[in-house]
Amino acid sequence: MKKVITIFVIFLLITGISGCEKTNVSKSVKKGVTMETSKNPGKGNEGNTKKVKKQELKMISNGENSCSNENGYYYIDTHGNEFELKNGKTAYHIMYIDYATRKEVFLCNNVGCKHNTEACTAVILDEYMLEHSLFFHNGKLYLLEKAYDDEGSMSYDTFSEEYSGFVSVGEEDNSQFLYCMNPDGTDRKKVLEFEKGISIGDHVLEDDSGLYIIEKKIKTQGSKVKYAVATEKKLVRIDDISGKKEIACDLMFDYPKKTSWSVIGCFDFYLVMEAYVMEHPLSEKEEMKAFKDSDYDREMSKKSKMEYAVVDITTGKMKKICSFSNEKTNSCAQKGRFLYVIVDGDKKIKQFDLVSGKESILAEIDNAVYCEIFDGKLKCSPWDENSKSCCFINLESGKVEKKTLNLTTKSLGWPLEFKGETEQYFLVVYDYKAEKAEQDPRDTGGDAYNIEQNKLALLNKEDYYNNKANFKPIDMIGSGGTEE
Repeated sequence: MKKVITIFVIFLLITGISGCEKTNVSKSVKKGVTMETSKNPGKGNEGNTKKVKKQELKMISNGENSCSNENGYYYIDTHGNEFELKNGKTAYHIMYIDYATRKEVFLCNNVGCKHNTEACTAVILDEYMLEHSLFFHNGKLYLLEKAYDDEGSMSYDTFSEEYSGFVSVGEEDNSQFLYCMNPDGTDRKKVLEFEKGISIGDHVLEDDSGLYIIEKKIKTQGSKVKYAVATEKKLVRIDDISGKKEIACDLMFDYPKKTSWSVIGCFDFYLVMEAYVMEHPLSEKEEMKAFKDSDYDREMSKKSKMEYAVVDITTGKMKKICSFSNEKTNSCAQKGRFLYVIVDGDKKIKQFDLVSGKESILAEIDNAVYCEIFDGKLKCSPWDENSKSCCFINLESGKVEKKTLNLTTKSLGWPLEFKGETEQYFLVVYDYKAEKAEQDPRDTGGDAYNIEQNKLALLNKEDYYNNKANFKPIDMIGSGGTEE
C-alpha cells in the first residue's frame, strides 16, 4: 500500500516581462472614455442618459473576511464549529459592531431570531468549504464566496506503504458566488455565479459604477515538483446597473514562462504589480534542494530580485518601474501614484512616481526596514514586532515624526491589532480571552495561548499617538475575528 503526502509551500514563479496581447475590453475603461448609462434601465434612453465621469480604480478588498466604514465593523465569525444550524448544516455568522452603541450583534433584524436557520440574514452556509470575503461598494455590503487561489504554489509527492486510498480533492469545480445586500443584511441577492473551473483572485477593486475581479485558469505543471500556474488571467469588470461582466484587461505576461505577477495596489487607470524573479529558472533538482535545505533556499533567495510595474487597464500595456535585489531585505508601500521603498541599511526612503518612473528621496531615517501606509502616513519601523520605536512620514512634505508607542494588550502585553478605523477612532484588539496552551518543548519562542475571543475597543487616534490607554470596550458576543 502507498501513502501520498502532498506538501504545499509558497513558490514564486520565474520569468521576465512583456507587453499584453490585445483583448476586447469593457467600454467603461477602453481608451479612458466616458460611458453613457440610462437612469431608467429597460425603459429606453430618450432624454434619460447621463455622463459618468472618468472612472478611477480603488482597492476595496484583499480577501479579508471583514470590512468597516464610519458606522461600524463587519466580520465573518469562523471560530470553531459552534455554528451548526438547526438542520445540521455547518454555517458561519456575519457579525456587526456598531460604533455608536459600542455593541456587537448578529447581522439580523429579526426580533427573536436564534440565528440557527438559513432564513437568518446573518447566516452563511459553509457547504463547499469556500473562502469568504466582505467589502463595501456604493452603499451595499458584498459577500464573495470563492475557492482557494493556489496560483504560485508548489507541491511534491512522497510515498509510503499505507493509506493508498488517500485522495486530494480539488476545489475548481465548486460553485463560486458574488452577493450584495443592504448594510443591515436584508435583501441579499446573488449578483453573479462564476463559471466553473475559474479561480478567483483575492483582490477586489472598484470604480464609481462597477467592480473589478481577477479571474484565472490554473494548470498544474511539472513531474516530481508540481506548480500551480495561471494559463489564463484577466481583470473583469462587473457593471452595477446591468450586472454584466466584461473583460477590462488581459493580465497574462510572457506565458508560458513562470513569473507570477501579483497586484499590490491601484490608482487612476493603473494596477500596481509586484513579481519575485530568480536569477535563473531553477531546475527540478535545484527546487527540491531548496525545499529541503533552508540554507540553500536562503542562498537562492539572495540571488533573486523584486520587480515593480504598472499596467494601464485602458491599453493592457505593462510598464516596469523599478527592481531591487533580495540580497538585502526590502519593503514597499504604495499610495496614489507613488511607490515607497526601504532597503535594509539604506537611510534613504525612495519614492517612485509610478507614471513617469522618476525616482526621488522622500526622507532619511535610521534603523527602519519595514514600511506601510498607516492613517494616511508612511509608518516605518524595525522588523522586531516588540520594538516600540517607529517613524511617521508625511507623504506631502516628507516631514519625519519619531514616536515611541507603548500601548499593548491588557493581559498578555502583545502589540495592538488594528481591525478598522474611522476619521476619529481606531478599532483595536485591546485584550483577549485566552488559555495557556501546551507547548512543544522544542519551541523557545515564549508562552503560547489558545485565543477564544479578541476583545475589541475603540481608541481615539490622538490617544493612540500619545500612549493613552483610554480604550472604549465593545460589548462582545462573538469571537472578535479569532482564527478558526
